[in-house]
Amino acid sequence: MKILLLGEYSGLHKNLAIGLRELGHDVQVMSEGDGWKNITSDIKLPTLGGLSYWNKLKAIFSYYKAFYSLPEYDAVHLISPTIFYMPYKFFAMRILFRKQNNVFLSGAGEDKYYYKYGYEKLFRYWFYSDLSVVSSYKGIRKFWFNIVHNYIEKRIVSFIPVGCEYKITWEEYSKVKIADFIPMALDISETPIIEEKDSKIVFFHGLNRDDVKGTKYIKRALKQLEQEYSQEVEVIIEGGLPLDEYLKVLAKADVVLDQCKSYGYGMNALYAMSLGKIVMSGAEPECIANMPVDKVPVINITPDATQIYNRLVDIVENKAQINSLKRSSLEYVAKYHNPVLVAQAYIKEFTK
Repeated sequence: MKILLLGEYSGLHKNLAIGLRELGHDVQVMSEGDGWKNITSDIKLPTLGGLSYWNKLKAIFSYYKAFYSLPEYDAVHLISPTIFYMPYKFFAMRILFRKQNNVFLSGAGEDKYYYKYGYEKLFRYWFYSDLSVVSSYKGIRKFWFNIVHNYIEKRIVSFIPVGCEYKITWEEYSKVKIADFIPMALDISETPIIEEKDSKIVFFHGLNRDDVKGTKYIKRALKQLEQEYSQEVEVIIEGGLPLDEYLKVLAKADVVLDQCKSYGYGMNALYAMSLGKIVMSGAEPECIANMPVDKVPVINITPDATQIYNRLVDIVENKAQINSLKRSSLEYVAKYHNPVLVAQAYIKEFTK
């Protein structure tokens, strides 16, 4: 099949492409690189940040040209409606749907139904549960947000959830065909060696959209841990790094605190598990119930500094179990997030 993967979130499409190519498919990834993460793609779309007025016009022209130049694909996988939320991108979106007949939408990014479910307080907690204003979903932005979402929803073949919250919210509100949950793919080229731990336990939290990820709760818990166990732990908090540099910092850690305001885990958690790290993120029962897995090694944390601190203490007080937990992370990623197995699930959906 000739397949276009459109958009990028933390390497989700980059890794899926690896599995699809191993199966013999002709695949292109087209994206802006996911901001400062600067993730490579086959077709790089221009961005407007930091450009002069004239150069912005040229960048917009190049953006449209990229979509006009696309051939017809057997399947197009769109990562999220959010990639078209800037008004100038609406016309590129129309070009896409005029040229492509088999477009599938991924459940990987915030959309109208996610916000609706959250505002109706159907989540126990969510990314914006303790924020008074969601700047991306109010007034004219909300109006435009919904236009783009509705346009795409009417034209897709099916919705493919890769995050459990999106499966839950689309099943609640949408009438489109909703595919079975498909795990995110992650290529593990080298299996890390897990060595016995005889030094301080290193805890790491990466900064990225602090309010959304619940950083304030994580920082409070880590600060208390440092005060109570200063001789036994080391804490690293860093952010804003390109993906390659971020992974180098990640490699130093034993335990990675990803986020605490999500029911499920994302690509960042997968990167950590693939490196043999213990991961603390979302692993709520209703999320696991929607996934094709038996058991998840992720330690569930919520937007509650005390709850997080208690989970951290469990790790410190049971240091002998660290290597076993690390191996569980590696085995889990290899079993459920193998790019070829994930790609096979996508091909099955693309060809139904």
